[in-house]
Amino acid sequence: MPRYQTEPLRCWGKAKELRLTYYKDYAEAHAKGGLRWSGGSWTPCSIPRGFGDDVYALTSEPYAASIAFDRKFSMRCLEAAEKLGFARDLCSYMLNYIGSVVLNEYAFGGPFPTPDFIFQTHICCTHGKWYQAVNDLKGKAAPIYIIDMRAGACPPFYEMNSHKIDYIADQFLDGIDWIEKTTGRPFDEERFLEAVWTELRTVSLWPKIAELNQAVPAPLEEKTMYALYVLATLDKAWKTIPDFYEELYDEVKDRVDRGIAAVENETIRIMTHAQPPWGFLGMFRTMEKMGAVSIGSLYTFGLEGVWRYDAK
Repeated sequence: MPRYQTEPLRCWGKAKELRLTYYKDYAEAHAKGGLRWSGGSWTPCSIPRGFGDDVYALTSEPYAASIAFDRKFSMRCLEAAEKLGFARDLCSYMLNYIGSVVLNEYAFGGPFPTPDFIFQTHICCTHGKWYQAVNDLKGKAAPIYIIDMRAGACPPFYEMNSHKIDYIADQFLDGIDWIEKTTGRPFDEERFLEAVWTELRTVSLWPKIAELNQAVPAPLEEKTMYALYVLATLDKAWKTIPDFYEELYDEVKDRVDRGIAAVENETIRIMTHAQPPWGFLGMFRTMEKMGAVSIGSLYTFGLEGVWRYDAK
């Protein structure tokens, strides 16, 4: 017998709609007179936003995850990357992305939309080299700027000092000058500051939502959270995202107040670690049949959420 009442998220359809709008806007940017840029999901999206609301992003990891969800397409992408000499044990995000470029197939239909410029932060060991490899492909090159986030400014990020701040800020300032020269567009500081505030709203609202999963029963389970946290990885400076997160927070808080469960027979609570198994998300449904609910992971909680921990 079910232990708890459950119901679908009312805003689920809206979340899917936002995601599809994002990928469609990127693909159709040129038809609207706009620009396209690509980079990792940790790239400061507020900087390109300073060059206009018609500058659309394609962040690489969530796009590659969309490929992974389609196993047949993912396999063709991985094989295409391997044929170019990329080893199988390299980052699967990178291999799916490169394969999509090589095949000239966009996961959401049509040919792959090449960016007008690449604006990337080098955090993970493949991030900077990822786009350098793409630029080595014939006919796929785009102007590229990479920000080093590892040397001198590497974690732990809570140990801040003037050296770390200056090291990153100087690269940001040089990057703004570079985008101006590359695109021929002026940088609008007011637009940029508004975008920074939007990013801050995004990365503070998601932890508030995730924190609600302390409740018993858990109002969300990890498979659903993948589709929700990923919105912040698309473009944190897109005002639509934090606006949606405010709506999502209210709904999840209401679920907690009414005792609405993500898994009606919750008896065991677990947390997972690292990257989601994008090609095998059905494993979570198998776990739920046995009463096990995954309340999240380091990835879902912290990748796009800013937390402050009290050590006391």
